[in-house]
Amino acid sequence: MKNLAIFAAFMTAASAQAAPVTVTSLADFNTAIAGAPTSTETFDSDVAGGVSIAFANGTTSTLSGGSLAFAAVDNSVTGGVFQGLVDGDGSTGALFLTLDFGTPVIGFGADFTSGGNPSFPGADDNSGVEFSVDGGTTFFDLTDELGASEGFLGVIDLMSTFQTVLFRSSSIDSDEGSFGVDNLILANTTTEIPVPASALLLAAALGGLGIARRRRQRSI
Repeated sequence: MKNLAIFAAFMTAASAQAAPVTVTSLADFNTAIAGAPTSTETFDSDVAGGVSIAFANGTTSTLSGGSLAFAAVDNSVTGGVFQGLVDGDGSTGALFLTLDFGTPVIGFGADFTSGGNPSFPGADDNSGVEFSVDGGTTFFDLTDELGASEGFLGVIDLMSTFQTVLFRSSSIDSDEGSFGVDNLILANTTTEIPVPASALLLAAALGGLGIARRRRQRSI
């Protein structure tokens, strides 16, 4: 019982310290999610823009805050790519864009494309856009994480599930940040969230100590 209590305390501490991590290749993403089932949205069908739109896989994209006057072009699927735009001060666009996957996941990834919103060619493509998961206070800068103007980016959290991703401008002035998304992949939850190898090793060690203690007690 004591071993179980120690293990439970370890898992609680690990969960408290856990944070999403990013990867920049699909191969690394698939390795990290440890065989969890996935679903993909390829944006093959155009979706008319609006304040809130839905993709074929059930994900919704919603603009909030600031000006929603340009929602028809700031939140749409055009030419096989999802187009999003957020504005730093909300004067010419929404402050936030939220993707809601409709179900908890342990990871999401996508090809983030340059080109951004075709109606706002002056907006910096990917530059000046940052995001967090499930309302978290840790924000990731999109361009910094990609290390380029476009490419694959995956976000994984093996200790807790999440359902939403919030995008905002990294600037509080009137800078606009636009981004394109293709081939969205979701790592759906399994019956059990994958446990980090370190936790499994600790469990095995604690179990071994328990067996050894019982053997010593029997030999006395």
